[in-house]
Amino acid sequence: MILKSFFFRLAKYISSLARIRTGISDGLISCEVLERLINKLYAPPIPQTSEDAGDEVEMHSACAVAIGALTYNKTAFRHLYNLVRRDPSIYIYISFCLYNQFSFFYS
Repeated sequence: MILKSFFFRLAKYISSLARIRTGISDGLISCEVLERLINKLYAPPIPQTSEDAGDEVEMHSACAVAIGALTYNKTAFRHLYNLVRRDPSIYIYISFCLYNQFSFFYS
């Protein structure tokens, strides 16, 4: 539970920082944050208890939003575009995570 909430907060901070200035998102990309966020999307689920039942969905949604925020940077956009071209399931999974977070708009 602590690890999931840590990654949830970390992804939210990354998405906030990526929108501030171009230099910050360039620094995040050079630290391979985009690859790490994509790896977190595919992380195997940890056995859930009743206390952390919704944390995994929140973590995946926050990672998807952070990936989307980083794509405003043209280097990150090209990198993500190449990753999706090699493995189209990345796009499907990011779309699924975003749909889960914003599904109340579609109902």
